[in-house]
Amino acid sequence: MKKWPIMMLTLCLLATATLFAQGSKKTIETDNFTSIGLGLPVTVYVTKGANKVEVEGPASAVEKMKFEAKGNSLNIERDENLRTWKGEGVKVYISMPNISGLAIGGSGSIIVQDAFNEMGDLDLSIGGSGDIEIGGKAKNVNVSIAGSGDIKASNLSGNKCDVSIAGSGDAKVGEMKALGVSIAGSGDVGYKGEPKLTKSIVGSGNVKKI
Repeated sequence: MKKWPIMMLTLCLLATATLFAQGSKKTIETDNFTSIGLGLPVTVYVTKGANKVEVEGPASAVEKMKFEAKGNSLNIERDENLRTWKGEGVKVYISMPNISGLAIGGSGSIIVQDAFNEMGDLDLSIGGSGDIEIGGKAKNVNVSIAGSGDIKASNLSGNKCDVSIAGSGDAKVGEMKALGVSIAGSGDVGYKGEPKLTKSIVGSGNVKKI
């Protein structure tokens, strides 16, 4: 007879552990923002709309993420008291009315799913092996890669674009009136259209029309 309560307890514990592992979906309360700073190895999906942040994934990882608005930037990091953080399976969904900057530190990814066609000056930066995908129209665009990251912006057009790569990163941009490129390393830059092009290359990097 004693086996029955033990079996029930075991089943309850297993059910709780399964739900915990399956994950949760959480809405994050935050101030308004126009830029994103990502410091975790997760994928962020961006759409156009009022500021809203949702995160889903294993509850053990989601509960230890830190979302903080500083100025006009939403910073996504791990709890500062943690030495390590495993974010496999975590996805972040963000809507925002406009974009002024996207920055990645590490191996995360930011994928902009909608075309933002009324952006002003735009800063795109990666320190590490992260990826950024974005399209639309901006005024002046600044692209910076330190490491092996990739910026895929072949559907992004604007007046002027400055691209700086230190390492083996790659950047692709759309039609610009003027394009300035600085490469130190083996990075590659691809561009569309017929911009006024200036370039400085130290290493085996390359600039070419796509």
